Amino acid sequence: MLLKYIIFRILSAIPTLLGLSILIFSLTRLIGDPAAIYIHPDMTPEDIQRVREMYHFNDPIYVQYIYWLKGVLHGDLGYSVTANMPVMEAIKSYLPATIELALYAFALSVVIGIYLGSKAAVNKDKPVDHMVRIIALSGYSMPVFWLALMLLFLFYRVFNLVGPGRLSLAIRFKYMPPYGDFKFYTGLLTIDALLNGNLEVFVDAVKHLIPPVLTQTYIHLAIFTRVLRSSMIEEMSKGYVDFALSKGLSYKTVIREYIRRNAYIPLVNVAGLQFVGLVSGVVLTETVFNWPGLGRFAANAAMQLDHAAIVGFTLFVGMLFVIINIIVDILQAYLDPRIRLE
Repeated sequence: MLLKYIIFRILSAIPTLLGLSILIFSLTRLIGDPAAIYIHPDMTPEDIQRVREMYHFNDPIYVQYIYWLKGVLHGDLGYSVTANMPVMEAIKSYLPATIELALYAFALSVVIGIYLGSKAAVNKDKPVDHMVRIIALSGYSMPVFWLALMLLFLFYRVFNLVGPGRLSLAIRFKYMPPYGDFKFYTGLLTIDALLNGNLEVFVDAVKHLIPPVLTQTYIHLAIFTRVLRSSMIEEMSKGYVDFALSKGLSYKTVIREYIRRNAYIPLVNVAGLQFVGLVSGVVLTETVFNWPGLGRFAANAAMQLDHAAIVGFTLFVGMLFVIINIIVDILQAYLDPRIRLE
């Protein structure tokens, strides 16, 4: 039954991705001439015409879409003038920095959010609950750019511990190519540093991760805390809890084995969306901390109306949303078999 559900969800994602690609491509054609970014003042009319013919900009929009879709299916998302490289190569180049930031922030957000949410639910309307709700509310409502600027000021100006970027200049000139022999395996500096056996790079990379990770963690843990608290309080009011307690099970056992497990179902759905949001929505954080990630690349592409980069980034994020939603649905079906029956 679960296997059939997985196959159904994967097949149902195909028309979603197709519709998403049509929508993204059509909208980008409404924000200006896609040939403009390839045209320079010293070009002759013949050169401009060749550019339009090369990229099929003179063809009807549906013909342009067909050519573009053929390229996408072959891994060609076009050329990004902003990054001065193919869009696919730009995504591969900038993605590891964003993934590294997102993974650490996501892990911390989930762990702290589950702990705070559980504490608040078990101690409903007590001082602990009020304190947790204040933390969650402040994190949910706090502007990202303000928190990022405050942490940057604190770590860089006040404590003089770490500046913006992924690595300090001294470490970069000492170990990074072409100055050093540091080898990249995953693109995640903390992991690659351990694989290289280089603790100096590892410590420096961790230090630079702390401020942006704290920024994203504080913002996102608020959502996990609120969702788990509400879900656990709802589960605690159900009849099976009284039944389990009447059978002699301790309150801690009921919470750990039954209430929290059922409360995780809505949390899994939120967690998937939050992870994609971390990957695609860290523009402000990456900009403040000069973090060379995908969000900053997308922001620069949007400011320069780099159509190929905008379409490629948006399509990538859309595909990521669809894939994560499939994984979330499968996890929910595993946790709650009733979903499979529906």
